[in-house]
Amino acid sequence: MKLNQKGEGKAGLFFGLLILGAVVFVGAKVIPVAIRVFSFEDSMQEECKYNATRPPNVIQQRVFEKAKKEDLPIDLDDITVQRIENQLKVDVTYTVQITFPGYVYNWDRHAIYDAPVF
Repeated sequence: MKLNQKGEGKAGLFFGLLILGAVVFVGAKVIPVAIRVFSFEDSMQEECKYNATRPPNVIQQRVFEKAKKEDLPIDLDDITVQRIENQLKVDVTYTVQITFPGYVYNWDRHAIYDAPVF
């Protein structure tokens, strides 16, 4: 009984390990950025929910500080806070760059918090 007569076994293993390595590499680049982005958006919503009675400029500054804590490329101008009657709306638009060898992916994010103020 001869094993690997066609030579397919080693090539299949090689390509399987190559694909596995690519998936692990992409995951190592994307997952930490995704964690920072979703952590910021969650803390932004908490900030707005629990501090909705504060002035808009204070909320804007606190959201900006949360973005800097997560090391996200957000400027103060990217954060819009509006209070219309009993409604608070916070809008943050930003782009996070994920760098791969030979390619930079721009992940456009638009975080919105819109809720009534009690």
